[in-house]
Formats: sequence, structure tokens, C-alpha cells
Amino acid sequence: MNIGSSAHPNARRTVDEVLAILDLMAEWKLNTLHFHIADDESWCLEIKGLPELTEYGAHHALPDWNLQETAALKPTCNGRIGYSTYYTAEEYMRILRYAWERRIRVVPEFDTPGHSRASIKAMQAYERRTGDDTYRLQDPADSSHYWSAQDFTDNVLSVYLPSVYTFYGKVFDEVMRKSLYFLLGTRIPAGRPKRFPTPTSSGFMTSLSPESGRFGKRRDINAPSAMTNSTKKVLRPFIWISALEF
Repeated sequence: MNIGSSAHPNARRTVDEVLAILDLMAEWKLNTLHFHIADDESWCLEIKGLPELTEYGAHHALPDWNLQETAALKPTCNGRIGYSTYYTAEEYMRILRYAWERRIRVVPEFDTPGHSRASIKAMQAYERRTGDDTYRLQDPADSSHYWSAQDFTDNVLSVYLPSVYTFYGKVFDEVMRKSLYFLLGTRIPAGRPKRFPTPTSSGFMTSLSPESGRFGKRRDINAPSAMTNSTKKVLRPFIWISALEF
């Protein structure tokens, strides 16, 4: 169920609609719900302590008063002006409990390191409000030029920044309190940031896997210390195969 890349009222199902879908899945013996909740166009899950992710990253406003995107994202072909769509932490927990009672696994997807414009812009808004660059996702000094298939030129994480791992450490800690699964991975455009490691997405995916210093035993992939495990849970990632094709 894709709500992250379709920031449109018809894409965002109410909680009751999601529960009805889970009932249908149970009736047809389907046991996995792929929940696509973060993409270029929108970030659709509340993360405690990072209000800009949803207050900014799930809201769209016209350029006439939002030219520099200081208040909200510009609407895309999938967006609706003035419409904010996301699930609160409490709503998400309700969905997970309902799914668990029906033995359905919910797998939230966070597209990264490409297709990350909503989170990048939201964390820029967070930094403007707080003056804190702890969760910075894109290097202001990066001079690379790229153009994604969705016509974005600023949607790739600067994965060499330790703050990127601090951000995802916080996001995963929140997700892990609710679910043991998540889905990662996406292609990035040619001309990606010059300091992007090689292989590109696969190196970043490895650094966020249970085998990395963040969730497991290995420390040889040079993941920053911010990724040290703080929850004692084992996170089980699913990764798009296209993210490993570099």
C-alpha cells in the first residue's frame, strides 16, 4: 500500500480503511502488508521528537508564499495543495495490533538513500527551527549535479555524513518499538553526490543492516558510533534487489 510517493487524499487510507484491508487479507490468507510510507513526495509516519517529518514532510503548499519551501513541500503531480497526510504513532500502533491479531506482518518501507526528498527537506526545516544539525541528511557543501526520473535534483542522502546514521538510528528506534521489520533501498540517479561510496546504495544498505555496528556484531563497515544498538531488539530488514545492483 503506497502512500509515501502518492501524497494525495485518495492514497492515504484512514485507519478504519486499513483495518478493513487487513480483514480482507486475513480472509484470503495473505500474511504480509507492504506499507510504503516514506518517499520523495511525503513522509507519512510520525516520529516522536522530529515533528517536521510530518508537519512539514507530509504537507504541501503553493510556491507563491512558499517559494523556498520554508513552510512545506511544493506540490508534485501526486500532491494536493494544503493537504497533510500521515499516520500518528498511536494510529500506526493500532494498525500493527490489528494486523498481529490476524497474524499479518506489517513491513514499513523507507526509500533511501535516493527518493529521500521529503525527509531531507523536513530535516532542513528542523535545523532552521532548532539550530541543531544532529539529523542533517544532505551536505550543504556538496556540489554534485544529478536529475532523478521524478525531476528532482536534491533527493539523495549524503551518506558520508554521520548525522544520516543518527537520523536513521532514531527512526529505527521508534519503528522497532512497534515493529521488527522494515524495507529499505532504492536506485539513485547518475551524477549522485561526489563523495558517495562505491558501491553506492549497497554500501549504505549494508551499514543499516543487522550485520552492521548499529544492529549486529560487525564493526568493519565503518558505521558511525551513533548507530550503536540501544534497544536489544533484532531488526529484520528487507532490501530492494535494485539497491544492490551498483
